[in-house]
Amino acid sequence: MEGTSKVAREGFIGEVDLAFNDLYTRHVFQTAQRLQAPTHTIVLGDVFSSEFIEEEEFVNRTRRFRDIFVRIFLFLLLKDFVGGPFFLHSETETEGSS
Repeated sequence: MEGTSKVAREGFIGEVDLAFNDLYTRHVFQTAQRLQAPTHTIVLGDVFSSEFIEEEEFVNRTRRFRDIFVRIFLFLLLKDFVGGPFFLHSETETEGSS
């Protein structure tokens, strides 16, 4: 994951590139989760692309990482807990089915 150094080097193009990289990574991960339904997921490698980054940059990259992966995990966990897709039924539908 690149960060503010890319934005500093490339300006607006760097910001756009980071945004699309994040969207593409999220799309690939969501697609793999949906199609393969793995029981475990492991993230390997140097996730933050640098050994020496400032704390503020680390926090920024951690936020981006969470935006890509953690929300998906929380959705999958909640879906598994509830037992399937989220459907909201009105009380009249529930009463009519009993």
